[in-house]
Amino acid sequence: MKTQVTIVVALMILVALSSTLDMVTVTEAQVNCIDSCTTGCVKPTPKETIRCHHECDKKCSRGGKGGSETGA
Repeated sequence: MKTQVTIVVALMILVALSSTLDMVTVTEAQVNCIDSCTTGCVKPTPKETIRCHHECDKKCSRGGKGGSETGA
């Protein structure tokens, strides 16, 4: 009986850890998209740079396509 409880607890911990890893992967993909997009936002005026950053935010948060698009 005690070994069954131990096995169930171990399985629950594994499920919890695997679900947490999935959330981290999505967040990293979005950060990578924003990072690669804003790297290309070198503009001559601050106004154009801010506009480029806003466009990157929109592009990288649209429809969960975080890491699929890169570049400015």
